Amino acid sequence: MSLELDPVELGFKRPFQHEVSQTLRLKNPHSDPVAFKVGSPPLWRIARHHRCAATRLHDHS
Repeated sequence: MSLELDPVELGFKRPFQHEVSQTLRLKNPHSDPVAFKVGSPPLWRIARHHRCAATRLHDHS
């Protein structure tokens, strides 16, 4: 059993300096109820990723 998503995939363009929003429509084509969780990565993981990317960009020795 699965939900139908519209659009199937959300995409966000860099740079991530401005807040943006997108609409995701969920449809349950079955008669049984469905539970789901919406989450985002922890902020420490995002910050760590950006620090690593910045280090790679500036480390040309």
